[in-house]
Amino acid sequence: MSMWVGESEKGIRKVFERARQVAPCVVFFDEIDSLAGRRGVETGTKVTERVLNQLLAEIDGLEDLRDVTVIGATNRPDMLDPALLRPGRFDRVILVIFQMLQAERVFLKFIQKQLLLHLMLI
Repeated sequence: MSMWVGESEKGIRKVFERARQVAPCVVFFDEIDSLAGRRGVETGTKVTERVLNQLLAEIDGLEDLRDVTVIGATNRPDMLDPALLRPGRFDRVILVIFQMLQAERVFLKFIQKQLLLHLMLI
């Protein structure tokens, strides 16, 4: 996102232009809800709506996205604009549940290693 009018949309165009040049490739948008939130919610400059419109135009565009796969990740699927989930755009929604117990174990092992390292240096 840019504070200058039109620059955010230009950034989206450049991403897809580059993707077409280097195909086959994957374009990955992390936290896509920040780029493609629901329309009609924002007041003011409506930058997010313009970026969403540009993103939809690039996915549907006149130029075919041959050998370009577009993937988006979010932890807030309820914030996505419904137009993004229509067939031919983001066709599949995959829910990934990361169990907290596993995360806690990894965190505790990390802390344990850091503590042992600290005790060895003393």
